[in-house]
Amino acid sequence: HGDRLRRRVASLGPVATKIGQTLSQRPDIVGVLAADALKDLQSQSPNGFSNDEAFRILREEWGTIDGENIEVAEISADPVAVAS
Repeated sequence: HGDRLRRRVASLGPVATKIGQTLSQRPDIVGVLAADALKDLQSQSPNGFSNDEAFRILREEWGTIDGENIEVAEISADPVAVAS
């Protein structure tokens, strides 16, 4: 049931995902089983996108700083954390 709960919360969008992440820290409110299921929302962003898409957005948004092109290649594609 835990996987189904996590998927259902994630399917409701980013706001519900954030609420699920918060509730995962409160087993006193949602119960231990539900909190454990929702913890996956902290390490896996269900509403995320690929590295290629992220780099495309960075190139598009940043373009240049002080007339110099931003070197997106210097940014590691290896995630250090997930955010929402």
